[in-house]
Amino acid sequence: MSDVLDHLHTIADAVPGLTGRIDHTSVAVVGHSLGGLTASMLLGAQVLDLDTGTRKDQRDQRITAGVLLAAPGRGGTP
Repeated sequence: MSDVLDHLHTIADAVPGLTGRIDHTSVAVVGHSLGGLTASMLLGAQVLDLDTGTRKDQRDQRITAGVLLAAPGRGGTP
């Protein structure tokens, strides 16, 4: 997802009629199941490595809203 956002101008320019119609300051992500986990991580959720105790942070500040459908996890503090 971050790669898509990195190249969004190129993608928009390749689609006829899309250039200039994307608001790059208002990006939302939606995910179901494993996609919900991906979306939650892009929004700031962290995955805890139980072996090392370290947390993986994949937050992308360009994404400002999201919808999680049947995302895995318990929510809250592990």
